[in-house]
Amino acid sequence: MAQPAPIRLDLSTLRSNGTGQGSSDANYTQIQQQDARYARYLVFLTKAFNENNQLVNAYGRHEFVGTLPSGFALWEHTTGKQKNVVELYGNPKGGKYRSAVEFTVHIGELLAANNARDAQIRAQVAAQTLADARDAIIEHNRVKMDEWLTNPIIFPPCKNPNDPDALEYARNIGFVPRDVDAAVLADRRNNPAVRIPNCTCTLR
Repeated sequence: MAQPAPIRLDLSTLRSNGTGQGSSDANYTQIQQQDARYARYLVFLTKAFNENNQLVNAYGRHEFVGTLPSGFALWEHTTGKQKNVVELYGNPKGGKYRSAVEFTVHIGELLAANNARDAQIRAQVAAQTLADARDAIIEHNRVKMDEWLTNPIIFPPCKNPNDPDALEYARNIGFVPRDVDAAVLADRRNNPAVRIPNCTCTLR
């Protein structure tokens, strides 16, 4: 059976707990997004993530594109032996990630935290949408009753707003549900930071 296509994810769209801290050492230079090494790092990160069965089983196969999570940045370290080493800064517990493999563990933690928050937002939007749908039905019933009082020929059928199919009925009378996906994206933009109380932020 063919594997499903990987999920394309710009890591910068995730809520993040990166510190934004880098290195003040003269032997360090920040690697910018337009640098070819930045794109290569995302390729290495994708490969390392997809080779971690625990992460793939939990979150699916991914292809990381765009930029790193907010607060994380790549730096090149020129060592005394004139060897250039790429390291990732922004770890909430200090220090740095010396390889893409090390950072995949924290990506899993970011995905877990973001998924939990997204689920909260989706539940809130669903609850508010149902409440709005019931209000729409109540208003629809009121209008129909007013029409009947003006022209009492056929008593209008009124819908119980607490019926299980209230949302579907509300749609049929013109109610437009809230956009859940838009609400999730808006929450990510408005609340870009995320707390991970039990963050391991593994450094090996």
